Amino acid sequence: AVFSKRGIFFALAPMALSFLVLLARKARMGPEDFFQQIFAPLYLSSMGVLVPLYFAARALGEEIEGRTLVYLFTRPRPRGEILLAKYLAAVAASVLCLLPGVILAGALLPGVGWREILPSCLALLGALAAGSLTYGAFFLLPGILLKRPILFGLVFAFVWENLVSYLPGSLKDLTLMGYLRSILIRAY
Repeated sequence: AVFSKRGIFFALAPMALSFLVLLARKARMGPEDFFQQIFAPLYLSSMGVLVPLYFAARALGEEIEGRTLVYLFTRPRPRGEILLAKYLAAVAASVLCLLPGVILAGALLPGVGWREILPSCLALLGALAAGSLTYGAFFLLPGILLKRPILFGLVFAFVWENLVSYLPGSLKDLTLMGYLRSILIRAY
């Protein structure tokens, strides 16, 4: 799934979004503030959801489509162990695809050295790692049960997560993104 056309797209899309930091020159705020207030939440809520969604939903997708899942379970390994290995591989692939985008954004940020931006980059990487773990676990089940798990994931990520976050009250606690944003805000 990593070296397919879609896998390469999901590896390059986070780096393409990193060029957004070049707009920090035109913003009326400092480059560090632009990174913390605009780029990091946008990167977390878009790429931090899409990349784990793809890799977790496709963790067993190729075996299910190719009907080779039966061969995985004929080995003397417990099913839970195979599922855990696929989950950890999906999380590792997600983090490895998101990491270069954050590094590129930190390098492209105009007028800021690594000493100033490193704590913000580390905070974003921590939130992205936590997001990869949580979204990976959440999207793994539809990846096993549903025929089109990515469609379910897109509806959940961009309809449910965004719709509930704008409703009044404490309904934000029903979203995963609310917790990830709180990690990011506390780190700054």
